Amino acid sequence: MISGYVITSSLHDRQNKGLRDFLVGFYKRRIKRLAPALSVFVAITSILICLFSPSPEISLRTGLSSLFGLSNIYLLRQSTDYFGEPAQLNVFTHTWSLGVEEQFYILFPFLIWFTRFRSQTKGSERNLFIAVTTLTVASLTGYIYVEQANPSAAYFLMLTRLWEMATGCLIFLGVQKRASIVQKLEKAPPLLATGLMVAAMYLPASVAAALTVTIVGLTSVLLVSLKEKTTAYRILTNSKVVYIGLISYSLYLRHWSVLSISRWTVGIHWWTVPFQMVLTFNLAVGSYEWIEKPLRYGDERRRRWINLTVGVMSILIAALALVFLDRYRLLSAVSRNLGIIRIKGKTITLNQRIPGTSINRENCHEASIGNYQEFSKVIQYCNHDFANTPYGKDFSIFLAGDSHSYMLRPALSNVSKETGAHLFSLSGGRFPPDRTRFENGKAAGNPRLMKDYMAYISSRAKKGDFVIISNRLSWMFSLGYSINNEELLDLHIEHRNLSGDKITRDDALKIWTYELYKYSKSLTQRGVTVIYILPFSEFKESAAHYLANTFRSQDCSIVTIEHLQKRYSRIYADLKSIESSLHNFFLIDPFHALCTAGSCNMVANDGQSVMYIDSNHLSDYGSSKIAPLIKHVIYTVISSL
Repeated sequence: MISGYVITSSLHDRQNKGLRDFLVGFYKRRIKRLAPALSVFVAITSILICLFSPSPEISLRTGLSSLFGLSNIYLLRQSTDYFGEPAQLNVFTHTWSLGVEEQFYILFPFLIWFTRFRSQTKGSERNLFIAVTTLTVASLTGYIYVEQANPSAAYFLMLTRLWEMATGCLIFLGVQKRASIVQKLEKAPPLLATGLMVAAMYLPASVAAALTVTIVGLTSVLLVSLKEKTTAYRILTNSKVVYIGLISYSLYLRHWSVLSISRWTVGIHWWTVPFQMVLTFNLAVGSYEWIEKPLRYGDERRRRWINLTVGVMSILIAALALVFLDRYRLLSAVSRNLGIIRIKGKTITLNQRIPGTSINRENCHEASIGNYQEFSKVIQYCNHDFANTPYGKDFSIFLAGDSHSYMLRPALSNVSKETGAHLFSLSGGRFPPDRTRFENGKAAGNPRLMKDYMAYISSRAKKGDFVIISNRLSWMFSLGYSINNEELLDLHIEHRNLSGDKITRDDALKIWTYELYKYSKSLTQRGVTVIYILPFSEFKESAAHYLANTFRSQDCSIVTIEHLQKRYSRIYADLKSIESSLHNFFLIDPFHALCTAGSCNMVANDGQSVMYIDSNHLSDYGSSKIAPLIKHVIYTVISSL
């Protein structure tokens, strides 16, 4: 919003010979203002994240896209990916707003030129006002609508953010014309507007649209009401505060990277915050004094040489970062495409695909499928008949659930190969879908794919077939080691019954368990065996995150079975009630395979292989440890038929 105000004021009364002269001058000033500090920041930060992140590709791609003003688009694509790198660990997440601003700069100069605002001819301000008002109304309407349907798109896209910058333009026009509404807003106490802005920050994310509109409105009031005799004006014109304004762009660039790299290393604690603030400030001062200031205000000839030097150095540093990444992060592994990563001598194998089949994450995981329309077009790629039948039995295995079931594909592919089973595998949301879960006041997720999969299994499964289910129930119904109350509050997760009334987590678990019971009963009555995998271990940190850091405590990689069993106690109780009620319903406890001597560890007993790819998802190695437990149940059932 402030950007819209400033850019409009900078173009007021600016004279140009023609459109080409106007556009070249505008973009030259923008590039000189933004590009040098950004390019150096991206290059240096790329090297740093390679030192601490075992898989820095997402950060590097975000940084690269930020150089072209496209990081908001790239992050929008990542926000729909369950396995996308969390925003707080991506050192370039914050550059999305710079992308929005740069895209706005593509449109705005044409608006200024064709309304003749820059020449101040008669009616030019009215023309600009009408054009910008129309765009503001359209963009705000789009923002409110899209925020309900796709919050990520509303957050990241320029068209749904345009109204904020356009409001700044309208405020400038109102101030110039002394509009009546502006005269009324001038009487508002600026400190009150500031206080209300701070208070608004504590509103829940469930009112994100209203919160954004409120912040923009209060910022408008603050801009208009700042007068020379007010306390707020005296504070904001203090030389030290003015200097913070001068370095604000460098502060913007560096604050998030300091916090993000801190999360990869020492963490963020009350005792680290002062050091992180001082570091951020000093980095911003250095960037302003040594990069921004010389290039913007120095001698023209000197600026040309500095521009060339900075450009060459940026390219060299970026190239070195990529070489470092290639040589020490990728090529040192057997192959990143094979899903194998080595960190400090330890191997993490990632679940990519089942070799020789079309069952892979791209085809068979809900977040990757994209615009789901027809179930038959999905399931055709998500099954494979191993056709071996060494036991003389022709049967199918249906693997279902959320991303935790996806991690079991390697284990199930081995079982299917040995038994000659026909394997089906689709993963997405909870299986059965959780109808009680709401995030930010709206029903979470789209249960359609899993509902269709349930119906497909019901129509196809026959006596002697197996349905294997795995869900991360701790995400909603318990507190796994990597999930805490603060995280759930940040997500604004709540449960409601079919009447819309809020219910407890335990009541929601009972509702979901009953849905599982009904569905399992309908299968077991027909001779289908249902195997449910109890929750996996969960840790405080991601495995890759922990192993890549020398600063992390060993406590992050170990958790006791007793601790997890207490956290999962209600889940165990409700699932065991189903097992006791249904003859062909079996529970498998993964702790028997993943844990030893009362503790669960990220790293296997060989000291090399890692059981998990993050804080709760199994690696290929971890999945292979579960396979014997599943085989035992399947072989036992087969032998009894």
